[in-house]
Amino acid sequence: MARGKVPTGAFGDALTAESSWNRRLPDIAGQTCEAPDCSEPATHTVTIENPGEPETTTQVCRLHDRSLKTYTVRSRPKKPAEPPVEVPNVVRCGDERHLLDEPSSLDPTQRQPCPECGSMSRFVEQYLSDSVSFHTQVEASLQPGGGKWTVKSKGGDDYTRDLEAWGKRGLHRDRGTDRYVETIELWDGTRLVSTARLSDHHD
Repeated sequence: MARGKVPTGAFGDALTAESSWNRRLPDIAGQTCEAPDCSEPATHTVTIENPGEPETTTQVCRLHDRSLKTYTVRSRPKKPAEPPVEVPNVVRCGDERHLLDEPSSLDPTQRQPCPECGSMSRFVEQYLSDSVSFHTQVEASLQPGGGKWTVKSKGGDDYTRDLEAWGKRGLHRDRGTDRYVETIELWDGTRLVSTARLSDHHD
């Protein structure tokens, strides 16, 4: 595992997988944020896996935890637009609507009579195609006795405006073990995991 170098300049499926929830929190007590010119104590460990690149781990303060995740997301490529689905036109004869094996763009001077009725006129059916996708997000919490929650988790599909694409995001907070874990998976396979003591994570 490589040590992460905090960028300079631009720096500024259902629920989260249980393996991420239970990953051991690194002992970073006494360490300083690795962001340039920052002397705040490190509170968060951010692990980044970019496709085809070594995994990196960076220890940062709360402010730079947010900045590092934002920088990483914005550094990834946007998802290419999906090509439109082309539906061929259907050509029929103009008189009795017999189906013809003929391109709709055929020059009228090149037409042959309809083999069924001899018609030379044409009727063209045009179709439009579209697609619909569904996205889900699940949230669960543990509230013993109906009081304040002790464990709260949510995860599922998440839209990234900067990349114009859907990915996945999971968030796990546990007051009992003082644990915070956030997992982000982008459309291109990039994966970010941020861990910290819940008491150090302040929105």
